[in-house]
Amino acid sequence: MRTARLITRRAGGLALSLMLGFNVRTRPALAQAVWEMPPRSTPEDGTNGWVATVPFAADGNPMILVPVRVNGSPPGWWALDSGSSVCLVDRGAARRLGLATRGTRQIHGGGRGTVGIDSVSSRVRLDFGGGFTTACDHIAAVDLTGLTADVGRPETGVLGYDLFARYVVEVDFAAHTLRLYDPARYRYAGTGDTVPITLVRRQPRVTIQVHDGGRPAVARTLIVDSGSGDAVDDSLVRQSTTAPRYAVSTSGLGASYHVEVGTLDTVRIGRFTLAAVPGVASDVALIGNAVWGRFTCVFDYPHGRLFLEPNARFGGTFDRGPLGGLELFAAAYRRMPTVSTVHERSAAARAGLQVGDVLVTVDGRPATDFGVERLSVLLNRPGNVYRVGIARGGTHLERVLRL
Repeated sequence: MRTARLITRRAGGLALSLMLGFNVRTRPALAQAVWEMPPRSTPEDGTNGWVATVPFAADGNPMILVPVRVNGSPPGWWALDSGSSVCLVDRGAARRLGLATRGTRQIHGGGRGTVGIDSVSSRVRLDFGGGFTTACDHIAAVDLTGLTADVGRPETGVLGYDLFARYVVEVDFAAHTLRLYDPARYRYAGTGDTVPITLVRRQPRVTIQVHDGGRPAVARTLIVDSGSGDAVDDSLVRQSTTAPRYAVSTSGLGASYHVEVGTLDTVRIGRFTLAAVPGVASDVALIGNAVWGRFTCVFDYPHGRLFLEPNARFGGTFDRGPLGGLELFAAAYRRMPTVSTVHERSAAARAGLQVGDVLVTVDGRPATDFGVERLSVLLNRPGNVYRVGIARGGTHLERVLRL
């Protein structure tokens, strides 16, 4: 899911409170979205209880976005979210699909304040293509327009607990593929580690070991949240003295607010140890896809276990976030490098950069020579100085960015 960011989006945890929608990186305009539907589900030989293979969007990283048809409608994007205790459908999409709803109630979202959700009483059939259909027994309607703006494409719904409870769900982040199996017939035959999980209010939790600041290791039990783009969110981060530390703004369901970002020395999950792990000082303790994306993850709710197999990203350095205070829209959503966020009191703010500025040149070279991914790293590397040519409306300007 892009380059110099720490938190991209957080979605998960609808039990008594709804933990949905947390984004500090991209806010692309929908008109600029340039994406294609993944290919249809591919057949396999049906061994080991295999039910279906479902591709997810390669440019949705770190979100797992799957094209799904609802009751025969045109396909829409659904996020796979192990942190959500029910399936969710966008309230506007529910109206367009003719779904009956009842009983609006207010609950806490991922932002400040509350959000309203409605119970969906209509039968909802989910078609993933390739002949595979399923249903959600528990589904609610909620306004997902904030998440749609964050993800950069129309988001129709969220696939939560029901899907994970019905199938063994294998998430292959490297291949951008889900594989679903019958829990009664599935037998794990890989070489990864088996990590116990417990379900609390329909949310999976895993116990990890955190070592930070020279203090003894601490055991923490966190939500396994495939709807989050974070690494580790935990109140423990407030006690960390490990650099770097900075504050970032958030948005999503509920009002925006600021959070403190820090670094944990090591995080141990099963037999795997990750170093210099980004952490968000949050009272909602979770592990998101910045960690899970380094594995192929096999969720087996019926048997209370999570299988982890490291992929090629396992040993890579974690993203350190927008240290220079500048973020760009993902290349899939804007063809020219375009500023999506300028953090207050940052180097980018001092240089006078604004959201919507299009980067034309960097030190006299066309910005397109670098590409969005590389620029997002270079323009957030403390100590560097760049002369940046920008287009703002019909005006060409130059700014000096001192990081």
